Amino acid sequence: MPRSTTEREDSAQRLLNLLFALSSACAPLSTEEIVSDSDIGYGSGHRASDERKFRRDRDELARHGVIIAEVRPEGTPENEEARWAIDRARTFAAGGIITADDADVLLHAIDDYLSVPGTPLRRPLAGVCRKLVRACNDASRACPNGAGGATSGHPANEADGKGCREAEQMVDAVWSALMLQHKLPIAYRDAAGGETRRTVAVYGLFSHDGNTYFTGLDDLTGSVRTFRVDRIERAWRPRGAYRIPEDFDVREWLFLPFDFSDDSPILARFSLPDGTPRDEAIAIGHGRGTLSHDGGGRWQWQVEVRDVAAAAAFALARARSGMRPEEPSELVETWTSMIEQVVSAHEDR
Repeated sequence: MPRSTTEREDSAQRLLNLLFALSSACAPLSTEEIVSDSDIGYGSGHRASDERKFRRDRDELARHGVIIAEVRPEGTPENEEARWAIDRARTFAAGGIITADDADVLLHAIDDYLSVPGTPLRRPLAGVCRKLVRACNDASRACPNGAGGATSGHPANEADGKGCREAEQMVDAVWSALMLQHKLPIAYRDAAGGETRRTVAVYGLFSHDGNTYFTGLDDLTGSVRTFRVDRIERAWRPRGAYRIPEDFDVREWLFLPFDFSDDSPILARFSLPDGTPRDEAIAIGHGRGTLSHDGGGRWQWQVEVRDVAAAAAFALARARSGMRPEEPSELVETWTSMIEQVVSAHEDR
């Protein structure tokens, strides 16, 4: 039975997300990291079903010349979970492998992705869009969301349009510096309004709540820092080559809900059941903090938090998976209070 348009669009979006996840990963991703990720399009809660979907997606991408291969270094135990990466040596994109209908579906999928402001992938997707428009055989069609070529609409006013264009230009500048691996001189305005001149060796980009961030070695502080792209006042031509450290993983710099507060950080400890796969335990915290086993057979995760209430809510959202706050007492008391409020609200119905 032919698939519906919605099913084809969901599939195209999932394939696109899978390619982005594997392309931007600093290391091969485990099966668990992929099939539990709802942002890609899996994570249904039915592991076997998600694994079958992942297998079909690998076959579909291979049909279009993109090979996702299992990575198993020599000496890896047979019972260790498989890890996956794009086989760049065998991956190709020959002409004529995509139909006009497929191109149309992919354009809609890219349009949905680019509807989120500040995506760091706008620049590389511009070329993809132009090729897809040609594959659609529709010269009058515009690339979605301003990803190169014509735009699909006009800003509400000139000032808003200027701000959007400037933000996109800064994203382009950071992206170009990363691709060239040349240090980017910038004038940067911090949250307090202070402006500084600094040069950053960009290591990676990510988006959060509609904002684009980049992480890299900052010459002003001599440390790896994270910056918001929309706070760049001016950027100059990148200069001075650098190499991204082999052990750098941008996932370690992704924000967690309890990071957003002006309060001083405190060290919190959470526990997870012993049966939780290590990769899953690491993925919960984006690789942040430290993870260890205790004598009672549970994982212990220690991480700095700034917002205690947000940290308690973070644990409560994962309570069904067995996550529990252990310390400090303020965190445990806040978590307990949240549970009591939920129970009380349920009883009052």
